[in-house]
Amino acid sequence: MKKGILLFCLIVQTAFSKSVSLDNLIDELNRTSYENEIYRVKEKRDLERGEVYKLDSLNGVNVEVENEYRDEDDVYKTKGRVKYADFYVDAEKWKDDESGVSYGVEKNIKDLIFSKNDSNLEKLKISKKVELIEFENNLQLQTVELVNLYRDYKEVQLEISIRENALKILSGEKNILQKSYDMGATSKIDLDSLTYSYKNIELEIGNLKKEILSIRKQFFYSFKIDLKDKKLENLNASTLNLDRYIEKIGERDTERVRLEKEVIEKNIKYLDYNNKMPELYLGVERDEKANENRVFFKVSKDIFYKDLELMDEKSSLAEKEIKLSQKTLDVKSERLKYERELYSLVKNLEVTSNDRALEESKYNIKKLENKLGKIRYLDVMESFNDYLELKIKEEKSRNKLNAFVYELKIRGEIK
Repeated sequence: MKKGILLFCLIVQTAFSKSVSLDNLIDELNRTSYENEIYRVKEKRDLERGEVYKLDSLNGVNVEVENEYRDEDDVYKTKGRVKYADFYVDAEKWKDDESGVSYGVEKNIKDLIFSKNDSNLEKLKISKKVELIEFENNLQLQTVELVNLYRDYKEVQLEISIRENALKILSGEKNILQKSYDMGATSKIDLDSLTYSYKNIELEIGNLKKEILSIRKQFFYSFKIDLKDKKLENLNASTLNLDRYIEKIGERDTERVRLEKEVIEKNIKYLDYNNKMPELYLGVERDEKANENRVFFKVSKDIFYKDLELMDEKSSLAEKEIKLSQKTLDVKSERLKYERELYSLVKNLEVTSNDRALEESKYNIKKLENKLGKIRYLDVMESFNDYLELKIKEEKSRNKLNAFVYELKIRGEIK
């Protein structure tokens, strides 16, 4: 009967709890992050911009109406123009007079060669690449935050597990020591050393469980991830072949600055062309009232003109070139920091593991010496507490190293 109840409990626990890894949560974040929504909004905006730029002069119909009144003659005149793209119709009407209508085609040859909308389309194509990089960087930043929160959660969870195992050990020792104390073979201070250590561990576990609940809420508020009935798996990341990831760190940041520089260069290209090339209008017109046709050619050009916008863009280009050069150095510096941090975490784990192994051996020896009556149990508890703290430190160091490897791989993601 008891076996049946135990089996039923195991089945229920399995059905209502799910083990998830950090990789599972990263995949979920990639699907549900608000950064996806922001990027889709920008994509739609860029699509609409592109359609408008492609319309060029076909974007809308221009209508102009002008009224003129002469008081001395008590007459008025109405003039109007309707223009669509390069086609226009002019109409003129005097009071008690016939209407005059003319229509024609007028084209700026300068825009046929290279128009502002041509330039805008070139810049838009580059800007879309910049926005993709910004989206990937923002999502990457969120993912690193997720890794750090997962690390903190597992750090607390691992400490709870280690301290709960310590309670099991001390519980058995406590029963033995209590009986020995009752028989007068153990001093009160020895029993108290174990009892107070036991109570302190219980208090620590209570505080840690509250912290776990707080971090679970943080998962939901920060990433919309509900950990209810979910168990987080331990972090486990390979430290092999990490150089290839380190070499990729910061590549997107450098590319983003390079693309921003290219946008400025495209703008300078158009402004320079616009300033040097004169306006060249070629047109054909039919005047119905005069019953005549005419062909016209107009040229206009600003001379001795200083374009402040062009000057500002050239200044911005010089600044961006400096930033690109500095960004290249910053990226190399960042990679070196990751290398040093990785080395430091690996070294700390090795040192802590060695210290823990040594303290564990000392604790086992002191337990034996206590049984032989050579030392007091108070000394055993001091060694046990030292071993316990080192065990916690070791697992936290391992957890921190694994989380850092995840971060390193995310920052140097290879596509």
